[in-house]
Amino acid sequence: MAANALVLSGDSAVVLLGFLGELVQYFADNQQSLLSHTVDHAILVARALIVAVPLGITLGTLITYNDRLATVVLWLAGIMMTIPSLALFALLIPSLGTGSPPVVMGLILYTQLPLVRNTYVGLTGVDQSAIEAGEGLGMSKFQRLRKIQLPMALPVVMSGLRNAIVLLVGIAAIGEVVNAGGLGAPIFDGYRSGNTVQIVGATIALALLTLAVDYVLGVVEQLLRLRNGEEIELNLGTRGVHGLARLAPSRVPSDEDTESTPASTRSRS
Repeated sequence: MAANALVLSGDSAVVLLGFLGELVQYFADNQQSLLSHTVDHAILVARALIVAVPLGITLGTLITYNDRLATVVLWLAGIMMTIPSLALFALLIPSLGTGSPPVVMGLILYTQLPLVRNTYVGLTGVDQSAIEAGEGLGMSKFQRLRKIQLPMALPVVMSGLRNAIVLLVGIAAIGEVVNAGGLGAPIFDGYRSGNTVQIVGATIALALLTLAVDYVLGVVEQLLRLRNGEEIELNLGTRGVHGLARLAPSRVPSDEDTESTPASTRSRS
């Protein structure tokens, strides 16, 4: 039994090594093709974001002034997320045809929930004292929104945008069903031809694109939080060493801090 197990494990290792060799060869032979599909994929997502981001932030801002409207808009955006992507693309084909148009429209609709919700949550979560301070300075409602509320809500909005983009990168691959192109093309071509190596290789390329986008947007989100005075954590790697740095803006002691310091402490200093 033990000998049979060793033989089986040895055979599995040989098969795995052979598959990895074929995978490496696939990447070597299809560099240009994968790069072209990756660029097409990024363009497909970018076309959707050009419309989706202004629309989502505008809707999220408008519903902060009307609770009933907020309930309706968030409910509708939530319903859009429950529709399977294939079904949504199929519903859009009669009016938009095949290719990228139905996929771009579908991606725009899928983006609305995280963008609208996070914009709404970010704006309604702004400290009321900051808004009142702006009002005391004579700022109009639009000026308070532009100079106080939106900058303070930007990290939360960025978090929603990050989630939306990561979601879209994955969904866009399914768009190949309606001939939208992108990294979905080699995946579905491999499925139709029974080429497992091509399926795995294209899927790895898609995963790497998703991870890269998520990482970059995560860094931007953290920097925005740091700018707003929030304490953040950054994982720093230097020559393979994993470091953790806690960053928070320093604060100059005020007169109240000085007055509250015990006299004995001040005398020692």
